[in-house]
Amino acid sequence: MKKILGLLTALGLAGSAVAEVKVEAVGSDRFRVLWNGQEVVLPSKPELRRVGPGKRPFFDPSARVFRDVEVTASQGVLFNVSNKQGDPVFLGEGAVTLTQAGAGLVCRQTFVNAGASWQLKLQPVGDNGLDLELVAEVAPEFRLTGFDVKLLDLNLQRATADSGSLGQWRRTLPTSKGTLLGPVPGTVRINYPSNNLFVPAAVLQDETFAMGICRLGAHDVWRAQFGELSIAPQEKSYELRAATGWAEAVSLASFYQQQFKQHYRLRFSGRRTPGPAGYLQLVDAKDLWSDYMTELDRHVPIQPAPPYDREKNNILIMNFFMAENFNITERNPQGWTMNDPSWKSNKWEFSQAALSATGEELKKLTGFTDENAGRPVKWIRAFAEKNVREMRETKALANVVWRSATSRGASNLSLDYLPDTHYFHPEMEERVSVEGPARPWDWVVADIELLAPDGTAIGRKNGVAIHAADMGKLRKLTRYEDARQRLAFKAEELLEAATNYVKSASDIGAEERYRDQIKFYVKVEAPEEGLVGAKVSDRVALKAIPLVSDPAAASKGLTLRATVRGVERAAIDVWAKTLTDAECEIGFLIREDFLMGPPWQMTFMRLDWTSEWQYDLFRQRVEWHRARFGNKCRWFYLDVFANETPDFVLQRMRRDFPDCFFFAEHPNGVALRTIQSWNWFGTYTALELDLNPEALALVLPERMFNYDKAHDLEVIKSIWKQPNYICVTHRGARRLVAMAKEAGLE
Repeated sequence: MKKILGLLTALGLAGSAVAEVKVEAVGSDRFRVLWNGQEVVLPSKPELRRVGPGKRPFFDPSARVFRDVEVTASQGVLFNVSNKQGDPVFLGEGAVTLTQAGAGLVCRQTFVNAGASWQLKLQPVGDNGLDLELVAEVAPEFRLTGFDVKLLDLNLQRATADSGSLGQWRRTLPTSKGTLLGPVPGTVRINYPSNNLFVPAAVLQDETFAMGICRLGAHDVWRAQFGELSIAPQEKSYELRAATGWAEAVSLASFYQQQFKQHYRLRFSGRRTPGPAGYLQLVDAKDLWSDYMTELDRHVPIQPAPPYDREKNNILIMNFFMAENFNITERNPQGWTMNDPSWKSNKWEFSQAALSATGEELKKLTGFTDENAGRPVKWIRAFAEKNVREMRETKALANVVWRSATSRGASNLSLDYLPDTHYFHPEMEERVSVEGPARPWDWVVADIELLAPDGTAIGRKNGVAIHAADMGKLRKLTRYEDARQRLAFKAEELLEAATNYVKSASDIGAEERYRDQIKFYVKVEAPEEGLVGAKVSDRVALKAIPLVSDPAAASKGLTLRATVRGVERAAIDVWAKTLTDAECEIGFLIREDFLMGPPWQMTFMRLDWTSEWQYDLFRQRVEWHRARFGNKCRWFYLDVFANETPDFVLQRMRRDFPDCFFFAEHPNGVALRTIQSWNWFGTYTALELDLNPEALALVLPERMFNYDKAHDLEVIKSIWKQPNYICVTHRGARRLVAMAKEAGLE
């Protein structure tokens, strides 16, 4: 009996023992880590990667000269420092120390020159955690351009592994079954979350124990330093190594740094049961990287998606404005379907029966007749009415402009869309005369008379198109930008009273002065206030500012008296207003690039990628669309924004436009929590839904079909009216509705 009681007491004491992490020094320059009495980190010596001895050119900060320096083996390490002229700096010998810091240790190396040093701090956390804080820095007058340091050796051998990497290739692998795939062969890399690395975390397991690691501190700065932690298999261990590197796209002002700081957390556990696919899955061991999720909840809380009509089908129609890159010819540079001589045979838009049809039969099959062929202004209204019919018949949520035109682009490279409404081709902006009063963003054609402050006429013009929009109120990207429209006057349009204005006229370039014979400019102030609602024969008075160098004349302003002769509307506005008047919602594709150059030689340009500039660009473009097309324009597809945009920029956009949908192409895990995402090739993985259970994504059913009827019906069942998905289609909305009915869903 005593033996049994003694055994139970021993078991009770053993069961009550609390697991703990211990960091122990091993000699003067090494350490090891124990968890629950088990050695999880082998005796390790943190040290910089050696690049070898030899003579190399350096800037010597002590002598203030540039000279060849004989570098010893101990000095030849990868810790690169430059002065502000870009010259490499000689650091000299580095002294290494290992000191106790409470329950942890600090390993530090300090160099003779440039105030250069780095240190690794190890600190136990809870009963199974270990914090790694890595800091490298130089004096303010120098720049840290790169380093590579070994941190420690994990006591793992032939481990299976999985990480937060989630590239499209992983979705298509047959063994993934909608979850993450492992084991990951070779080196596992952890860096700033991007479209491929949704979570900066990894889990490794061998025959003895499991280890999870995550990067912290990634979301409390505008853009975390890129950095990279690599976990590489060695003969009898896994080496943990950190290297510098900065974010993918940064401004020149912030490219060089004086300090590099990273924070990682490791957690240890006993061996776990492998996942159903026969390997350790990251989602099965999320308690080993939950520290990242806790931090993410604090810095990037989940933002709910805007509401939409659940009674409608979850269909988003992407419309290409009837332009195709394979229609591009010298006679049809924008690839318009309706400019092609054989437009009726376009199998993407029209049925085969349209080829021989004419008159009313052709109109019934296509919505168009032969008279509609040609420039967009000829077919745009019929096209918009066709869009409205399709949306009503399929109960689609919205119609989004995916492409407004096509162009060969610079170096004859095909740009298969000009995706932003800022850059509609002039053919697209060609205007159509419309009946009724002027609406916002229409052009009012008027006979105008320019009056001085005392009422004297100083100029007259007939048939002037004035834009009923005040673009000067929109957010500006450049400091001195002024988008208010200018009206030009030539000599024959000016009267004698204009003499003093002409003498002090400003803002006229040489080309305008000599080629166009411009004598005088005025800026129209808030034209929409007087022009919106105006009808033919109405007389309105607008404010104008003379562009002159005489402050007294400029301050008094002028009056622009306009007699309305007609109202014109751009083709894109004809399309948008036809849909919004029919209570249909619309949207547009937005890029973060600028298109530069003439339509036949366009190329993409990116400017300074500071966070504030990105935010201003993003918000300006959304404001522009909303101002022009109204509140029913609320669906925006963001082409490659989230991969290079700080998360707080997207958070600000969600607060600025809470009723707008922003579907980000190439999203990362942060974008998934803040805005909607692009998920064309498949449904969400377990990791994505773990990041945001209410995530909303665009999916492309046609990419998921394999044309086996039973399989395709199952695909429809998995996404039809599911709260996580909206089906994107082009020309196939009716087919999706038919398939849903066949699957018993509609």
